[in-house]
Amino acid sequence: MRKFLVVLFALGLLISACGSSDDDTDGGVADPDPAPSEEPVGTTAAPETTSAPETTAAPETTSVPETTAAPETSAEPAAGNEAAYGLGGDAGEFTVNGPTELAAGTVTLQATNDGSFPHHLAIARGDSYETLPQRDSGAVDEAVLGDDFLGKAPADGNLGSGESGSLTVDLEPGNYVLYCNIEAGGGSHVGAGQHLSITVS
Repeated sequence: MRKFLVVLFALGLLISACGSSDDDTDGGVADPDPAPSEEPVGTTAAPETTSAPETTAAPETTSVPETTAAPETSAEPAAGNEAAYGLGGDAGEFTVNGPTELAAGTVTLQATNDGSFPHHLAIARGDSYETLPQRDSGAVDEAVLGDDFLGKAPADGNLGSGESGSLTVDLEPGNYVLYCNIEAGGGSHVGAGQHLSITVS
């Protein structure tokens, strides 16, 4: 009976060893000689990634020239023999807007009434409005100025809202004042601030 038990034990071991399939688990024991993974013949490893192709910059474009706003007070000399000035408008009803430096010689002053009230553009030789002779209303006393009063645009009357006029004068190097000399209600436009000092060189 002993032989029978030994044979039975050996047979049990043999059956357990031969009866295992590839799908069975090994109980957590690693296979000392794992079978190499099978790869189909003729295949290669996954391709290496490459960086994206370099892109070229878009061709340079030329910029569109910027448009300029209405003339404002500036230190830039006026171009050529003309200078444009706005009277009133967005900067304030009692303002003169335009270049503050002009070239000596014959100059045409273009005046446009951008305001709501009537205005005109007068010019006198002087360092500033404060140095010019004034009447009680603050208006410039053009009779006292004599030859230092050079004229106004328009020569007679005033410019209505949106109207334009011009005045051509010979300017020597020096300081001048542009202003609106309309008097109203005991005051004047120039006294309310409608003046601009300019330099001619």
